[in-house]
Amino acid sequence: MRSLAMISLLALLAACASSGTASDDGGLPGDGSSGGDGADDNAATFTMEQVASSGKFPSLAVAADGRVHVCYLDYSDNYLKYALRQDDGWSVTRLEYVADDNGTIADGGLCSIALDNSGAPHVCYYDYGKDQFRYAVKTATSWDIVSVPLPADPNSSSGGNFTPSFGRCSLAVGGSSGLAHLALGLWGTMGPALGYWRSDMTTAVVADADPQGNTGRHNSLALDDNGQPAMAYESGPEPSLKYAAWNGAGFTVEVVGPMDLVYWEQRLTAIFFDEQNHPHLGYYHGAFAHSYHDGNSWVTSTIPYQGGYPSLALAGEGAGGAYLSFVATDTGSLTMIELGHWNGQEWSFEVIDQDAGDVDACSLAVDGSGGIHLVYSQGSGDTVIKYAYR
Repeated sequence: MRSLAMISLLALLAACASSGTASDDGGLPGDGSSGGDGADDNAATFTMEQVASSGKFPSLAVAADGRVHVCYLDYSDNYLKYALRQDDGWSVTRLEYVADDNGTIADGGLCSIALDNSGAPHVCYYDYGKDQFRYAVKTATSWDIVSVPLPADPNSSSGGNFTPSFGRCSLAVGGSSGLAHLALGLWGTMGPALGYWRSDMTTAVVADADPQGNTGRHNSLALDDNGQPAMAYESGPEPSLKYAAWNGAGFTVEVVGPMDLVYWEQRLTAIFFDEQNHPHLGYYHGAFAHSYHDGNSWVTSTIPYQGGYPSLALAGEGAGGAYLSFVATDTGSLTMIELGHWNGQEWSFEVIDQDAGDVDACSLAVDGSGGIHLVYSQGSGDTVIKYAYR
């Protein structure tokens, strides 16, 4: 029996104002090699490139013209950066310094990227120095950057607002309005909460709250065929995987199933809608898992891989198919980038990088021609950003 709750919220509308721009940082060419270090024969079917020589927490999006857009944290200078794949390599732009005055980065730089119908990139990320979620969109001449306005905390005796929690925001752009939609991890007087903001709203709203702990952590967001937002996220002390979908007046929230409690800030949920407008969720519970709604109930399959520091990404393929990329560990000490393909009935798997080292996140996209694109950090200690495509 699914647990249902209705959270009504008020959509507050206002224009999104500009408060900053970013400067160029110079290009970083790809190495154009095929296959990853230590990869098996399957991985040789992917072409590998280096996006950046120092980076963590990458996220990617692929435009209709095939251009690949990536955001990531460059830990060498503590800037959130944007990389665009050009014909002659990768061009890189600094967006914003996200550490504090002492250079402490904490969870700063966790980012999510999406493209609008014109191909312009939109990015959300956590700025640890400002303790704010930031939203950036590229215009014809610059980047416009604003702080996401967080809601008032009704239980605060001083009348304060919610603050960012877990450093995690997720982003999707689209619908008839072409607006950006953000899922936000929040913290208030009574504990953590899941927040939601659209780029024409004067302030974010609380979509779900659970004082028991972890609500809003590891969030992901997608838009359905009607352009309405839905979010997957961790919630509660057990904890549980929850799904919150907009119903026209608020978010309907339901528990999908149990989920592992993981304290590091990886991507542990993912979401997309298939051609039948059914949601698919990826998450971690002792092993990687996939759940989709068939119109009546959630159908779950467990993927026979585990991760010491699990991270995952999910993308759709045609009528009900799915790709899942994830960071797995083998029976020894190796960390692998694995790609799973679900044809609607069963899973098959291949290794993208057999020895990826200290991987902290991966991101996945499938383009309109069925091409597969991944970015991930790779290495031990100092990590580089790698891009793999087929």
